[in-house]
Amino acid sequence: MSKHTELALRLWPMVLGMLIILGSMKIEHYAFPVVEDFHISKLERKGDYVVMSGFMRKTRNCSFVGVSAELVQGNTALQIPLTYMDSTNHTATRTIGTQGWGPWQILIPAVTSNATVTLSATHKCHVWWTTQTHLANIPAKLL
Repeated sequence: MSKHTELALRLWPMVLGMLIILGSMKIEHYAFPVVEDFHISKLERKGDYVVMSGFMRKTRNCSFVGVSAELVQGNTALQIPLTYMDSTNHTATRTIGTQGWGPWQILIPAVTSNATVTLSATHKCHVWWTTQTHLANIPAKLL
């Protein structure tokens, strides 16, 4: 057996293992979201801010890390501040099931009509990685 073949056979299990781990991360994000049926029932503009609330269904027992808001305009994405107005202990992990959320407040800078605010939640379901769940896209015309 040649040295190249022997090296390839020795490295193949490590490469396969990494592909399985990376693939598992992607599959988990899309196939097993922590939050489903995320709905915004109230959206109110207050000066430079938007205050929103609604309800959601938590489907997995994972620890809450946080929610992020991102303003997307064309090819540019900008993280925008999000404030939890509902409690001082906003990092508490919720139980599984349907429940209300908010009010949350986000700062909205000057935007164009084709801009979108994207909300995503981060949870810790196991020790290997955090799980991102896409919650909502809010078009600028609604803000």
